[in-house]
Amino acid sequence: MYGGGPPNGPFLYADQDIVNAILASRCSPEVIALEHRFAPHPPFRELVVVDEQGLRCRYPDGSEPYVLHHVLAKPWLTYTRTNAYCRLLRRLLLGADVELRLHPDQVPLRLRAGKLAGVARLHADTRASLWAQRGRLGLRRGARHLVRHGSRAADDDPALSAQPIRL
Repeated sequence: MYGGGPPNGPFLYADQDIVNAILASRCSPEVIALEHRFAPHPPFRELVVVDEQGLRCRYPDGSEPYVLHHVLAKPWLTYTRTNAYCRLLRRLLLGADVELRLHPDQVPLRLRAGKLAGVARLHADTRASLWAQRGRLGLRRGARHLVRHGSRAADDDPALSAQPIRL
C-alpha cells in the first residue's frame, strides 16, 4: 500500500498517517480544520523567517503558521528552491545549541552556512527553476501536440509521452 491505495486510505502517506494515528489516540479527539496557510507546503509563498532561533515565520498580514511541511521533494535529498523551511532546517541540523547537531559534512552543502554554501544554494535554486520550467514547457508542448495530432501520436512519440515533470 505504500504510495498507493485510495486517497482516503488510512496509510496513503505511511509515516505521516501513522504519526497522526498515534497522536489521535493519545491526544484530545477534538479536531479543528485550519486554513492551509497555517500548515503550508512548498513553495511557502510570502512566508518570511522572523526569528530563526525561535523557529518563527510570519506572513505579511502578521499571522504565523503552526508548522511547515515540506512534501514530495525533500531539500536534504534533492535540489529545491531555497525557502523558509530550508533556512530553519539549517538551524535545526547545524545550530550550536541543538541537542542532536549534525556535522556539516553530513549535510548537503546547500544547507550549510557560509559563502560557498550560498553559491550552492544559488545553484540549487537555478536548477530547481530550470526543472520547473522544463516541466511546464513539456506540458505545453505535449498539449499542443495532442490538440493537433490526437492522443495516439503522443503515445508514439517518446519525447512527448516521457516528459519528466519536476517542480
